[in-house]
Amino acid sequence: YIGPQSFALCSELSEVYCLSKNVPLTEPDAFRDSYISYATLYVPESSIDNYKSSNPWSTFNSIIAVPDYFYTQLSCEDIVCAKGTNPTLNIVLQNKGEVKSCQFDLRLPAGVLVAVTSNEELDVKLTTRAEGHSASCTLLENGDYHFVISSPDNDSFTGNGGALMVITLEVSATMEASEYIVQLMNAEISLPDGTDLKVMKPADTESKLIVKSYTPGDVNNDGSVSVIDVGCALNYILES
Repeated sequence: YIGPQSFALCSELSEVYCLSKNVPLTEPDAFRDSYISYATLYVPESSIDNYKSSNPWSTFNSIIAVPDYFYTQLSCEDIVCAKGTNPTLNIVLQNKGEVKSCQFDLRLPAGVLVAVTSNEELDVKLTTRAEGHSASCTLLENGDYHFVISSPDNDSFTGNGGALMVITLEVSATMEASEYIVQLMNAEISLPDGTDLKVMKPADTESKLIVKSYTPGDVNNDGSVSVIDVGCALNYILES
């Protein structure tokens, strides 16, 4: 539902994106004096005719399908780990159309860094979705990490969903067991035709980093879960 004068007097309004397949119940004066007769309305392709026959939507200058890139989203998944360990963070790309490259900034909580390999390189790996691509990372002055994933041959990422990059983190042993926020910001994508666009759904996302004082399942407290922990657990059960 869009109430009375919700977007009234928006004289600079030029584009409106409405992703609802069903036309929202909208008051006639929702766009009063907003000059929507000069604006463009973007809606799901299957619903264009419904919007064209519904007021006040029908008074937009043009009503066209939401472009595929609008449905593209870069995000990072939640993590549960113990302090003093090296968990992995998945960077996930959901895309409806083709995407050839992307970039984003990653803000980690205090006490968490991107891990470094034995070759003194940041421990960052691309998945099979980014075959033919390469990744670069720059540490910004404010402590954020800036990532770029690109293809010298202009290849597109494969598939339409799933992890694109896996980043190994280093969680300080001195961190408090608590819940923290990981932020993925300023995401941008490039289309096969070379068009660069900001990710619009939304540009910034957050995930949770839950740090525990121990690793769940780590019976022998060595910082990892393995078949040894299973044996320790069985021995404990049998002995008790």
